[in-house]
Amino acid sequence: MSNSCCMFPGEKEVSWLLRRARSAVGGDRAAWIERIVHAGAASQVDSIESGGDPQVRDALLRAHQTARNLSQYRELLGEAIGSGSSSEEFRRYARLAREESLNDLAARSYTQLLAVAPADGEALRESGKLAYAEGRYKEAAGLLYRAEQDAESLLLLGDLAKRANQEEQARQKWSLALAANENKLLEAQLLVRLDRWNEASEAFAALAAAEPNDQSVKAEYAAALLDKGRLAEAGQVLADGDASARLSQLRAQLAAAKGDTASAARQLETLIAREPRRAELWAQAASVEYQAGRRRRAADWYGRAKRLTPRREDWDEAIEQIRNELIPESGFETTSKSVGPGWREFATKLAAEFRVSPAWTVGMTMEVNRVSLTDFHGTIRRGTMSAKWENETARKLTVEMYRSEQSGAGAAYSWLTGKSRTTVGAAYSEPFWEYMEGLSAAGTRSRAEIEHQRPWGRRGASWMTVHANQYALRGVPNAGRTSGITGGASYAISPRITAQYGVDREIVHSRNTLPLLSREVHAFTGASSGNWKQKVRWEASAGYASDRLGGRGPYTSGSIVWTPSPKLRAGVWLDRRLNTVATVSGSALQVRFGLWWKQ
Repeated sequence: MSNSCCMFPGEKEVSWLLRRARSAVGGDRAAWIERIVHAGAASQVDSIESGGDPQVRDALLRAHQTARNLSQYRELLGEAIGSGSSSEEFRRYARLAREESLNDLAARSYTQLLAVAPADGEALRESGKLAYAEGRYKEAAGLLYRAEQDAESLLLLGDLAKRANQEEQARQKWSLALAANENKLLEAQLLVRLDRWNEASEAFAALAAAEPNDQSVKAEYAAALLDKGRLAEAGQVLADGDASARLSQLRAQLAAAKGDTASAARQLETLIAREPRRAELWAQAASVEYQAGRRRRAADWYGRAKRLTPRREDWDEAIEQIRNELIPESGFETTSKSVGPGWREFATKLAAEFRVSPAWTVGMTMEVNRVSLTDFHGTIRRGTMSAKWENETARKLTVEMYRSEQSGAGAAYSWLTGKSRTTVGAAYSEPFWEYMEGLSAAGTRSRAEIEHQRPWGRRGASWMTVHANQYALRGVPNAGRTSGITGGASYAISPRITAQYGVDREIVHSRNTLPLLSREVHAFTGASSGNWKQKVRWEASAGYASDRLGGRGPYTSGSIVWTPSPKLRAGVWLDRRLNTVATVSGSALQVRFGLWWKQ
């Protein structure tokens, strides 16, 4: 009967086998479980207990794995790891966990193995790889450096060095990995990291030809191209293929890299709806939200990713960065300005801002300016009170009140439409000191404007502002009226070099005692920027401006900003350019120092 039931098991035969298994103990119970699996009834062993017997537990693990009952497989494997005692037990349990991608259990088992055998090479190496995959980078580096390093370990150590901005050390590790490697896919990935693109392309093409239905090769190639910013080639790789989650995720990454955050967000929302417990999807969506300027939502979605995978260091860093950005700043600035002969200013500004709710901040600014002009020497003051609101979709409202010799007010509202931000603003009687007469006669400006900013792909951006202005002086409410347009475009030639064109056109419609001049300035700029030892950011630019209705000349600007901690920064800014706003000729030189801190 037993032979018959094993060859052609029916309900009665399986029930009989289950009864025999439940009544047996130790090795006999394990043997009966093996017969049940052989009879094709592995899915029915869930009613059998292991009783803490290692033999029975191993037989049940094989049964649950065969039946693809991974929830019970996970539970039983966790129990086995908890009761293990020898290094070989922990090694076997870790390998069983890796077979089913139960990386948390594998990491736990390798940790137990290291507690028994601290120098175990496999445990060190595999624990390091698991720590890297889960974003525990410091832990991964410590483990991998202690292990006997294979090609994959060396690749990861190179990646960790690059993450720490140690470019030369990273290339050394990758070169060592390439020399020790025998895996074709790993070879292609290493060639990408070493910027050997022709060889990398040939290696990926050979892999794709050998396994035409293996979408993982396509995914790895596309991921490498995206990481290096080769978007056109990544688009070609991703242009066809199935709608697997991995390829769809990479297509969303490509859209975000091109600046199309709306499309990237839609694609990720679809993926998250299918797999809401995939933490990396939430993190990628958070990155897209941040790129789109929706910082509060980005922080929330990084938080969701963290709840699913708690120990990711990079997500911790992202959340900390966003939170620091959302903390209001206070500080002071001093500015020295000179325009042509006889015009000197020295201004001091104090500013403080406070968050009163997640959406609202309030602030105040006080500025004192000591002025020396040809026919005026004195001290003038102005102050501003502001309230700012921003919701989770990055809609923003700012309301301000001004006070100098007289009071004024202004407001601005902005919103995102796809990739673009539009701002509508108006101000009445705002203190305006950009020309000599305004300094000596309490100048103000009333203004209405519409601004539009738009990114173009990963490297380009454009902006345009249309405005109308009315200027006033003490006792002269209509000193002049103008309208104009400013705008420009920029393009990042490389990560450190940007080219920019700008235009500033203002037309005088009427003027009274204020000698306003129309202008049409075209400016061409080259800019470079970078970091020095991570905490110092430098920027420099130079260009040439030509006013079609007036003067022309070169200009330069630069800055050095030191950020010793996330809550403190100090900087020096220098700017020398053609004086286009003021009603006197000459170049304007401005030097500013600032110190800013967060609560």
